[in-house]
Amino acid sequence: MRRSAKQFFISLILLAIVCAVVFLAYFFFFSPAPPLCEDCDTKDLEKLKLELLTPVKTGDNRYDLVARIRNPNQTNGAKKIEYSFKIYGGDDMNPIEEVVGTSYILANQAKYIIEPNVEVPASPASGAASPGNIKIKFSVSQVEWRKMEGDIPVFALFHPAYSSLKNEQGGFASFTGTLVNKTSSLYKLVRVVVVLFDSNNSIISTNLANVENVSPNKDYDFNIIWSEPFLGIMARYDVEAYANPF
Repeated sequence: MRRSAKQFFISLILLAIVCAVVFLAYFFFFSPAPPLCEDCDTKDLEKLKLELLTPVKTGDNRYDLVARIRNPNQTNGAKKIEYSFKIYGGDDMNPIEEVVGTSYILANQAKYIIEPNVEVPASPASGAASPGNIKIKFSVSQVEWRKMEGDIPVFALFHPAYSSLKNEQGGFASFTGTLVNKTSSLYKLVRVVVVLFDSNNSIISTNLANVENVSPNKDYDFNIIWSEPFLGIMARYDVEAYANPF
């Protein structure tokens, strides 16, 4: 009897050890990941929409990679978006370059994501890079959703003006304007993005300015300079201001 009782207790101990090992394995390897939104139900959220995607030639084998995305969700923004641009030459299966980055987006917002002046290597299939044989794909790998609370960044842009410059003026073109913060919050950094289009509605150039320490209801003048010529003639522009409230 004593031997049987001893064997019984040893079996219980072994069973407890096995159960603990199985539990830990499940916890570390099979348990579901925490939701990407701590205060919202992600299954009810719509995916980000890609509205525009194009490479814009800026020089020999150099391009601005331009995407425009829209968040159709009315109350949830994304604190963090992990994205990538993949660049293809003559072979659509194997990218010759990839650029990864992070951004954010507010609820019900559309915004440009731009990777400027990216050098594109020549590929064996396509030879030297040119607008005719370069293709890009944009993808989002992860989105960290958040409900929008408190002040949402709202900016007014007054007196926007595009001008061609002469050589003695220190550049090829400029874009000037006045930024006003229409909220009650101070923003340490506001990014003003300018996108130029030609008469065919194709993007011909992009540029940006960073405005720091933007206080409520104050005017901030900005001046964006294109130091080098770009291809095409500007017919219209988009100008937008972004700030991260998360």
